[in-house]
Amino acid sequence: MAEYGSVDEHKTIYAGEHFHNLMKKVCGEQLGLKVSKVVDGTGKEVEIAGSVEVKGIRGTDKRCYLVDL
Repeated sequence: MAEYGSVDEHKTIYAGEHFHNLMKKVCGEQLGLKVSKVVDGTGKEVEIAGSVEVKGIRGTDKRCYLVDL
């Protein structure tokens, strides 16, 4: 299951605090991408670092992985 980004065409957008801090570090500091606010399918505004298309998942080994970066 995704912990960051969207896997259902923006109907649901995940942005947990732990992953968001990691993404700000990777996307913001290292890649120079901005943090932006996006709206999910219910109208809820969510802050995302980088693109909502990037998915953050936690593997069975408990490590954090980025997909589609």
